[in-house]
Amino acid sequence: AGNAFVKSAWRKKGWIAFLQNDTLQYRRCMKQVLSLGNMLTDDDRQAQLEAQSSRTPNAALLKARLLHDGGAFEQSNSIVSAPNLHLRDSHDAAEFWYRMGRNFQGLKQVDQALHCFKKAIETGKKLNEYFAASAALQCGFIYEQRNDGEAKVYYNMVMKFPDHPYKKSLDAKAGASLKRLKIKN
Repeated sequence: AGNAFVKSAWRKKGWIAFLQNDTLQYRRCMKQVLSLGNMLTDDDRQAQLEAQSSRTPNAALLKARLLHDGGAFEQSNSIVSAPNLHLRDSHDAAEFWYRMGRNFQGLKQVDQALHCFKKAIETGKKLNEYFAASAALQCGFIYEQRNDGEAKVYYNMVMKFPDHPYKKSLDAKAGASLKRLKIKN
């Protein structure tokens, strides 16, 4: 008891250091992620995965994520829309499209959100990351709000992605959504 979200908290402390250009402190925090807490929550599993990899965050995408999580969709969108944004690989590309989709969703621009989510699905479908699965879930939500049968397609898609730290919770949300659709129809 009391060990939930410890890894996640250390990861967030690491993010602060990273965004302040203190990579030494970032690495110290990520070592704490490896040695403290447990992996009972999705956030702790994600933190563990990040700590085990030698990959550092993409600073722009991390800033965009944090701004989005704080409800600053326009600021987040301006960061990911910057012409000098550097994407290192398919991981960054999948995250980029996912972040763009979430921002457009937050700004109530759902057609643009759908476009971006579909790009996130395409670029991230083979990665052991949550971007594609979460994008598919968001597409399902959008289509369900429109009473469009495509919702079922996207909810089913969520459960077909490779393993990732948020798999159990995203699969459960997709499953619950499919049950809700059956009750509605």
